[in-house]
Amino acid sequence: AAAALAQLPPGLYNRVSFQSGGMKQAYAEEECLVLWEALKACYPTEADALAAVDKNSMTVNPSMNSPSKITETHALLVERFGAGKASEIIMQNPGILTC
Repeated sequence: AAAALAQLPPGLYNRVSFQSGGMKQAYAEEECLVLWEALKACYPTEADALAAVDKNSMTVNPSMNSPSKITETHALLVERFGAGKASEIIMQNPGILTC
């Protein structure tokens, strides 16, 4: 758990933990890290991914999302709208990556 927390941006896991009422869930830090890595891969920069989490932290909440939702939804957006428009969509509404 400590190793996973060390790889997450400062404060990111605290936001996810707060959303679950602060209740400790097994492997939550590791699952959050997996979601963070999947989310980062969808954005041009880590700063853009952090901005997305600031808009909607449910994207990295293991209770609400999965890596496959993130990657598959992103792939569908790119296929349908092209990379540029898909990037614009997820920047405006990161929550779409929880669908």
